[in-house]
Amino acid sequence: MATVLQKDITGRLLDWGSGDKEAFDKLNPLVYKELRRMTHFYMQRERAGNTLQTSPLINEAYIIRIARV
Repeated sequence: MATVLQKDITGRLLDWGSGDKEAFDKLNPLVYKELRRMTHFYMQRERAGNTLQTSPLINEAYIIRIARV
């Protein structure tokens, strides 16, 4: 079942795809929030002593994505 956030992301993607330039600016914080939520969930399942943290991991993913654009 899709969450409210996922539906909002889908709506923004559709708006952006239809040419709404402002939808992209509204989309980024939503995607970041969802990625952070998902990453936090998976990071909780890592073994003890793991040094990776949620926010730096997501930030790194954004930097890599921006570099490819």
